[in-house]
Parts: sequence; structure tokens; C-alpha cells
Amino acid sequence: MKRFVSFLKGVAPMLLCLSCFLLPAHAELQLASVFGDLAVLQREKPVPVWGRGTPGAEVTVAFAGQRKSAVCNAEGEWRVVLDPMPASHEGREMTITSGNDREVLNDVLVGEVWLAAGQSNMNHSGPDRDVGIYPFYQSPDDADLPEIRVRRFGVGVSLEPLSDLPELPESSAAWSTRTQLGNSTNMPLYFARILRDQLRVPVGILHVAVSGTNQVAWMARETVESFPASNSRFENFYEEFLQERQEGLASRGDFASFEAFKEQEAEWARNPSGNWPGRRRLELAQFPTVLYNTRIYPLQTYAMRGLIWHQGEAGPRGPFAERHVAKFQQWRRQFDQDLYVIWGTLSRHTRSQPPLNPGTSGFYRSGTSMSHRHALNLFGEDPRVDFVEIYDLGNHDTHFDMKAEGGRRYALSALRLAYGLDAGLPSGPRLASGELQGNEAVLTFDLVGNGLHYRPSLNAISGFFVFGGGEPAWGEVEQMDNRTLRVRHPNGHALDRVSYGMSPNPHETLFNSDGLPASPFNRRFTSTRPQNMPSEFPLIQQEENKGAVSILHVRRGGYRFEIRTRNRRDTGTSIVLLWVPEEWQAIRVERGTEPLEFEPKIIDGNRFLRVEVPINRSIRIADTRVMEEMREENRF
Repeated sequence: MKRFVSFLKGVAPMLLCLSCFLLPAHAELQLASVFGDLAVLQREKPVPVWGRGTPGAEVTVAFAGQRKSAVCNAEGEWRVVLDPMPASHEGREMTITSGNDREVLNDVLVGEVWLAAGQSNMNHSGPDRDVGIYPFYQSPDDADLPEIRVRRFGVGVSLEPLSDLPELPESSAAWSTRTQLGNSTNMPLYFARILRDQLRVPVGILHVAVSGTNQVAWMARETVESFPASNSRFENFYEEFLQERQEGLASRGDFASFEAFKEQEAEWARNPSGNWPGRRRLELAQFPTVLYNTRIYPLQTYAMRGLIWHQGEAGPRGPFAERHVAKFQQWRRQFDQDLYVIWGTLSRHTRSQPPLNPGTSGFYRSGTSMSHRHALNLFGEDPRVDFVEIYDLGNHDTHFDMKAEGGRRYALSALRLAYGLDAGLPSGPRLASGELQGNEAVLTFDLVGNGLHYRPSLNAISGFFVFGGGEPAWGEVEQMDNRTLRVRHPNGHALDRVSYGMSPNPHETLFNSDGLPASPFNRRFTSTRPQNMPSEFPLIQQEENKGAVSILHVRRGGYRFEIRTRNRRDTGTSIVLLWVPEEWQAIRVERGTEPLEFEPKIIDGNRFLRVEVPINRSIRIADTRVMEEMREENRF
């Protein structure tokens, strides 16, 4: 049955699809397609239900002892609002009637509803396992746990807002129940599991994420137009970005323009043969507004508690943080709800080596992550927004494996913000203030739990880069109390800057009581531009390049790495030089718990071990005094 969402915000009728205009004298009763069997409705909030019918006809919705009626307007739109309801584990019928027309939704629950949006890291799965350094969450062994239900969404892109979810032949989707999550799933389901367990209510996830998509595809046109173009030929960023996307699409040769694609799509929809014409053509989902128009706008009044978001790898350029805030402010206005909004940073890159000499650097994900952190400041004192730090979850790939830990952090943030429950710390320590006192910086942190834990890295590297007197250095750190550190330049210079974690694969030296590492930050005290100390050598060197060096875990007493090839089935070995800090005594190199032989080397006064290691296998090197502790870590 074709269904429609009402235009509840007075949007111009010209934006409706053509079929919306051609209403017969008696129109079939239609319900917005986000509703369906197995749906979850939001508890304790008014619940709009809407659709279409015959102009002037009365429509009645009955659910959970309530009966609400409305009359279809001249365009056939109707809308009722159910009164707030308590959570219910019992599946009940919702009936919608108008004259002789009747529709029944079966097994409808009432609980908590969240929207999950963004790109591929919201879709990709990761294993549910203990990685040894973060709190490992496991659901209680309880057969009476409420259900988790998910509404996934099909295909479709549009440059105009759609009144309902796309109804292409490949686009059918429905609510489904996830009783067991299995050994591997995605972040939204890990998030839902913890909410369900802690709140003891059903949880519904509207999962709209699309892999590989940019920020502007998820924004309303008026929001994108509010940002200036970088090229004076265009009036605003929407026009500029649309033209770029059109040119990019044409250069691929599949379609001359977005309009040409829509014509082919319409022909295919009339006579479906083969796959949707847009399948595997990622550039179509890169156009401005196309995902907002097909996945956000049609849901515009569905009652929910909030949303979780992860996106940023696909950009685009420009004021990312400002657009991020404007996007969610517009979504709140559209949904007409003061939604909770939680987003995550991007992740680190283990193919970069932690710096041995003091300095800062970055790559595209670290820069975008700084924009994510800055966005929280742009929201001001809004108590319904937060970000979770997941920079430390990154590995060699854009798609990090630790989805269970990522979902746990989103859930802990939601429990704190939306429900006032403290079930654990959602992120590592976050800089709250940084002030100069003489030649020293006094840094105060939030999200510390029972207190900060400072643990220097290899060779006593503090992880705090300082610049002063024209000299870069690793800062000297003194912990003053549970929330506060004092950082100074080792040569006593006045400080121009203090930075922490500002590299693609930084040293982790500051933690909260749950073992989560601190969020990277830059604290500038002057406008002086800092300089890095040149690196003399990397931590790991290959004699012959057999693959990418991926450094997975670093602590003061040891580190773990692998030589990784594109094909994980590749075998063979690589001869590597492994740097050894002076403070290490007896040393062991191992694969698993099997020792590997090594040859000690002194090069330019520095200690190295020459080792032949198998490729595509995890290798651990450590001072034997801490090897047992190093074996407990299994991040990747």
C-alpha cells in the first residue's frame, strides 16, 4: 500500500510527488510508511500519527485504550496525536479507520526511540569481545529483557524533499526484531542493547545511515544555502557544491546529470529490470540535501528521544563544525522536538607511528575530529548535546573494529544526558580549562571519574607537547589533584602552547578511572607558531618494504604492531628494526606467547633489535617485567 507523510510544516505543494496531487474523489486510506507491524512508539511524549485519505473524511486511530480522530484536509492530509504513554513490553494492535477503510498494525510496542544517522561506521559491524583495556559490557543473563527493534531504509536520492520514504522496487523496508545481537553487529545495535538493559524498556532504532556520504547530503537546502560559497561565481554553498557534484557525475560517464539519472530511475520504476540504476554509484548520494530529503524529511514528526550520529570522513571542505551545529538545529525544528544529539569523533590511524621526538601533526580524520570537538562549544550551554571520543578506537582502516566499545560510549552518554543515569564514563578526560600560572600551564579536566591517571609512554615521553622560548619539548607533568595537572617546559621557558594527542597515532598517557584515554586538545597561550623537533628515526623500520607498519598499542613498557598487507592471507616474513628505550632491561619479542629470536643493534647510540617477523600477524615487544600486563591488551 502506498503511504504518505503529511506536510505538517506548510511546505509548498510543488515539492510533493505528482501522485500527491491526483487524489480521486474517494482516496484510499494511507498511513505514513515509517509506521508498520513491530513498530516502537516513543514513551512519555505525545505521539503523532499521520497519513492521507479522502478530503473531508474522518480518520480514527485507536491504540492502547486511546481513540483520536481527525478530518482530512482539502489535500487529503490527516494527523492525530496520541497522548503520552508509559513503556509497554506487550505488543498491541493499532487500528486506523475511515469509513469502510481499515488498516491494522500488529505487535506495536512503546519504549525508547532513537535515530541513527551518518555514514559507514554506523553500518559496519565489529566483534563483541573484551579488548583488555576498556570496561567490557555484557548483558545480564535475563530471558525477560525487552526487545530491540530496528527500522532500516531502502534506496533513493532526491534533490527535493519527499513527502514519504521512497517507494522504489528495491526500497521496501520494515521494522524487525533483534532478540540476540550475536557475536558481531553495528554501533546502533550495541547502543540499543545497553539502553534496553539499563532502562528495561523496548528500544526502537530508526537506522538511516548511508555509507560513504558527506555532511551536506544530510542537510536541508535552506541550511546549506545559509553558508557562503568559496567561489564568488556562486551565491551560496548549495549552488557551488551542487555544480561540483553535477560536474563530477558527468565526468564519470554514467549519467549526464542528476536529472538524467532521475529520468532513468523513473523509467526503471515503471518497468523494473535488474538493479536500481543508482546501485553502486556512490556519487549520487554525495549531492547536497539528497539524504535529508529521502531519509530525514519524511520522518519529520515521528516521536523519538534523540539521535546518534557518526560522519566526517567524506567531508566536505569548509566550516564543518558550524555546519554540524546548523544541521542539527534545523533537524530539531523540523521534528518539533528538543531532541538529544550525540555524535562521535573520527578515529586515529595506526599506520602512522607515534612521535618519538616532540611535535604535533595530523591527517584528515584528526582535523575533522577537532571540528567535532569544537562543535560542542558552538552549541553553548545546551544540556542536550554531547560528543563521544572514539579517536583511540581507530586502527589501520577507516572502519575501526571496536564497534562494541563505540556503541557503549554512545549509550553511556545517552544515559547521562537523557535519563540522568550514571552507568559509566562515556569518554576519556576532556579539557575543561587551561590557564597560565607563571611559566606553567594548569590544566583541569572533566569526565575523570574517581580521578586522573597519568602514565608516561615509551622512554618517559609525557605525551604533552609544549612550545616555548622557540624550543619544542615533551612537557614535564605534575598531577596536582584528581582533576588537575601542571605542565611546564623542561627548560623553564614561558609557554606558547600545550597540546595533547595531536598526531594521527598519539601516545596515550592520560586516563580517567575507567581507563579511557583523554581527548586530544590544543591550548594556545600566544600567537607564536610552534615548530616540531625533527625525527631522527621511526619506532619501527623495515629493511625491505613487505607491507604497512601498523602500530596497534603503545605503553611505557612495550608495544604491539603488525606488518600488514592488503591481502590478509599473504604469508612470509619481514626483517624489522625495533627501537628499544634505554630504561628497558630484559626484553622479549613474541607472536602470541611464542618467543621470536632477535639480534641487538646499536645505531648512532640508540638501541634496536633486528627481528624477522611474520607478516599479517600481531607482534609484541616489551620489557619482561610488564609482558604479562601487555598480553592482556587485545584491541585489534
